[in-house]
Amino acid sequence: MTEKKAQKIPEKKSPTDLFWDLMNSMQFAVTLLIILTLVSLIGVLLPQFAPNGFRGTMEELYISKYGFVLGKLLLIAGLDHVFSVWWYYLLLLMLCLSISVCSLRRLGATIARIRRVSYFASEQKFRQQKNNRSVKLAESAQQAVSRLRTLLEGKGYKVSARQGEQEGEEATLLYARRGAISHLGPLLTHISIVLIIVGAAISYMLSFQHFQWMGAGEVIEVPDLGYMASPSFQTSLIARRVAAVFGVETEDTPLLQADRVIRNRDWRRLPEDLHVNAMMKVRLEKFEANFTPQGKPKAYLSTVTVLDPRNGDKELFAHLIKVNDPLVHKGVYFYQSSYSPGGGGAQSVTLRAAANDSSGAAPVTVTVRPGGPAVELGGSGDSLRVEKFAGSFQIGKGGNIGNSAGGEDTNPAAWVVITRAGQEIARNWIFKNFPDFSHQAGGPYNVTLLDYEKSYLTGLSIRTHR
Repeated sequence: MTEKKAQKIPEKKSPTDLFWDLMNSMQFAVTLLIILTLVSLIGVLLPQFAPNGFRGTMEELYISKYGFVLGKLLLIAGLDHVFSVWWYYLLLLMLCLSISVCSLRRLGATIARIRRVSYFASEQKFRQQKNNRSVKLAESAQQAVSRLRTLLEGKGYKVSARQGEQEGEEATLLYARRGAISHLGPLLTHISIVLIIVGAAISYMLSFQHFQWMGAGEVIEVPDLGYMASPSFQTSLIARRVAAVFGVETEDTPLLQADRVIRNRDWRRLPEDLHVNAMMKVRLEKFEANFTPQGKPKAYLSTVTVLDPRNGDKELFAHLIKVNDPLVHKGVYFYQSSYSPGGGGAQSVTLRAAANDSSGAAPVTVTVRPGGPAVELGGSGDSLRVEKFAGSFQIGKGGNIGNSAGGEDTNPAAWVVITRAGQEIARNWIFKNFPDFSHQAGGPYNVTLLDYEKSYLTGLSIRTHR
């Protein structure tokens, strides 16, 4: 009978050992890379931001576009903000860790290959090589070794030599190699991948994007975005995101509150108690929208002037923003992103003024530039001017009259002033859609808003990265 050899029972590995074995697996690293590629592709295909002009929430957008069930599932998975969801960062962290462990564990073997010097200690081993040659030289062995060494070193080889014996005779063994440093290629590639991922994560944490509508003559305040690089802000931001993952509500710090306001508010009307200084101001001088004969947009051009708020709004320089030519100042990029007809401005307004007295004078039609000079009403000696124009007239909080930003005109209105002999005799809002709704009864004229030539709002995408 033959005795069976006792089989060695493998030791049960601890969870820590199993984890490090997983991190040391190149197959696991490749799998993570494939998963991240697919998830990133999904993030490119699915909307990550509400489109310009959409006033609803991301939940409303996804449900309307993909249906209630699928839309809810996409939202629960965080695919509406895939590049900032917690599990996406977890995948990136695991990939970086796996690549680092694999590279470091193989570092010793790589260095050993670089330093390795391999001699053929016998002539037989040399003869077994496919590429071998024997040459007889009419010179001493010492001279031949010196000449061969010089030749190889001249070709960029690193040459090592040692004394040996060949069939009982003394011999000099040479070993020459070049390109040994190329063994570090995979290691450097892996380190580069980790650095790219880490750099992209840091860039995202410090990145900023804001969309802004502007009309001709309007000024926006650009807040100093340096607060985003402060450790206190980044720490509180990470804490808020981690808390959101577990559904825990936290109270925002003053910096987080300011950041929320800066990202979501109109920069033409930032609150005075923002506690973030203005880095610069930008004034829109003129916006031009050029169209093809078929009516399609051909070019958007925004002429802006940069102002220094720390020096009494001193004009620094002007710049023409084109689609592929942004304004860049103090690390902030202003891209020409969109445009909107109307929304608050008019190049000219056409009005008809009919006298309310019994003189029988014919109505007078005039064209006036808002904010421009007054126009005479026929031969009556009276004149009319338009102080303001609102494409989407609205009454805000506290009874303040304003104009909604962006979109098509919904309620065109002109603030009309009539003067006689230099004295103001009437002042009223005139509504195009509601010609009978006015306070002109008993006044000298009944004014009707007939038409107006639209001006355009420019849509600028403001970022801290390209």
